[in-house]
Amino acid sequence: ILREHQRNNPDPQAFVVAVNTLLKSVAVHAFGARAVAAEYGHRWVEFLNQTGPDGSCFEDALGDAGYRPGPPELDVDQLSRNADQWIRYHREAT
Repeated sequence: ILREHQRNNPDPQAFVVAVNTLLKSVAVHAFGARAVAAEYGHRWVEFLNQTGPDGSCFEDALGDAGYRPGPPELDVDQLSRNADQWIRYHREAT
């Protein structure tokens, strides 16, 4: 889904917002709104890295990329791979 969205929408900022929205939706479903809904910025990225498969490394820039003007300062291909792995293999935070 992510790769198709990226191909169909070449705007990197829109792609980052879509990925963040998808990750948040999956996280709310998996962990509950109380645990996830209010997370944003660095805390959101930290949550993703703590609950992702070993080696998860979302960049801090993901936390605010959708709110900054101009193109995001992160690798959207790597973001797509990380998001795909997180969605498939997320686990409870330790």
